[in-house]
Amino acid sequence: MSLSREQFERIEQEELTPIPKRILNRILNGKTNQEIRKDETVWYNLDICEYLDIHKCDNIKQIVEQIKKEIEKLEAQKEKNDNQLKKLKKLKSEVQDLYNFRKSSSGKSKPLLSKHLRAICDKFRIKSTRNIEDDLLKVMKYFVGYKQDKISSAARARFELLGRIPYPGGSIPTYSLYYQYRYYNQNDYLENKCLSQIENAGKEAILIRIKGPHLMGKTSFKNRLLNNKLASNNQLEVVDIDLAEHFRIFQKEKSKIYHWFCSELCQQLGLNAEDIFQRWGQAIESVSDCTLFVEKYILSEIAQPILLSFDNFHKIFESSNFSEFSSLLRSWHDNKAKNNDKWRNLVLILTYSTSDYPRFNINQSPLFNLGQGWNLGDFNYQEIQELSDKHQLDWGVEQVEKLMSFFGGNPYLIRLALYHVAVEGMSLDTVLAKATTNEGIYKDHLMQLYNIVNDARLTDDLRKIVNNQDYIKLDSPISNFHLYSAGLVIQNNNKVKPRCRLYRDYFADILQ
Repeated sequence: MSLSREQFERIEQEELTPIPKRILNRILNGKTNQEIRKDETVWYNLDICEYLDIHKCDNIKQIVEQIKKEIEKLEAQKEKNDNQLKKLKKLKSEVQDLYNFRKSSSGKSKPLLSKHLRAICDKFRIKSTRNIEDDLLKVMKYFVGYKQDKISSAARARFELLGRIPYPGGSIPTYSLYYQYRYYNQNDYLENKCLSQIENAGKEAILIRIKGPHLMGKTSFKNRLLNNKLASNNQLEVVDIDLAEHFRIFQKEKSKIYHWFCSELCQQLGLNAEDIFQRWGQAIESVSDCTLFVEKYILSEIAQPILLSFDNFHKIFESSNFSEFSSLLRSWHDNKAKNNDKWRNLVLILTYSTSDYPRFNINQSPLFNLGQGWNLGDFNYQEIQELSDKHQLDWGVEQVEKLMSFFGGNPYLIRLALYHVAVEGMSLDTVLAKATTNEGIYKDHLMQLYNIVNDARLTDDLRKIVNNQDYIKLDSPISNFHLYSAGLVIQNNNKVKPRCRLYRDYFADILQ
């Protein structure tokens, strides 16, 4: 993109004048040009509403004359109120815009809107193609790259931004409009909460853990964090290590693990690893060796903060070297970064699944109390409604509630249902009717869960849970923890029940 994120945000937040800003917001909300032309609130602001209300007058010509008289009266005074004068002159200009708008029945609305649309494109440095829709599409693509959560489903449809609906499974590309943001509260997203923390890179010790069962969207969420404002503007370096590709390294001796890790850091940061290892001149055999190497040859060489991300961190949980490696990262965060300016430049993100805790016989989170942990859970009603809109399904309360009654808010289960309804043409009733059967779209997912439960010898406890209609307390807290970590149950005051109706119905049948 020719505009950096910083340039884009400055234009969007600071450089647009009020009317173009209001027009752009309505375009982002999916309004058509015809709807915008008819919308008086586009052409005047609340000051005018208040002024019209105070003077009880709808005659714009009279209002303009009244404002002119007030301006002349103020200018005639020896001691002028400059702020009031400036406000009145601005008001006069905006009322004049409203007057022009109300004359639009004579055909002046179209050129007035076109002028402002052209101004929007010019602000975003879009070279004119003489086709304003094509130029606006380029503006929308900036929002796809930098602020896609502001683009409504109607605007996506208007500019044909959605493209092919991706099949659920695997991460969603950062540019995809099918990504669903997670609400942290009613007014903001969890992604923004984490990004605001990352923007303090170099100023404080930062370690973020993103966890949850399989298929919760953890990697997609992590990728959003890596694609941050500082990285886009080359103010932060990113190192992203996927341990699903490198977990076998952790089955080797420690010196090979630390050598690989330091080499990977050098390679992704564009440093000459061969030259650096030659200067180092010895094996990296311990935690202290690795720490010294990173401090001397990585943090001293790179001026910007470094965002170091480990995806699929759970892949090394069962390694005999896991405890020492996680202790290394803990010491970098708790001891180094909290007490050393240089180490504060190293921001850590760990993304891992809790689903395999039962198989590894892990009885509590191995990264408990390390940094800031975020558990990615179910979609809420609003998130599911937004996602169904992106799939261009004209669903109301009935369909969304029916979906949630069967799947809760499980992101993978919800996405798979939406995909088969939107792309494969299945009805929602058919998806639900066959959900627990071998003909259903969830058969592979359910079998994978059954294997986890069976391998971990949790079938007896799960049978008790699915055969009760309310929360129950298990005799074994460890079983409770493992079933929760696998994403099969929800908890309340140390009691559990099936996470959704799909799991209750399936396991009640297969475990009878």
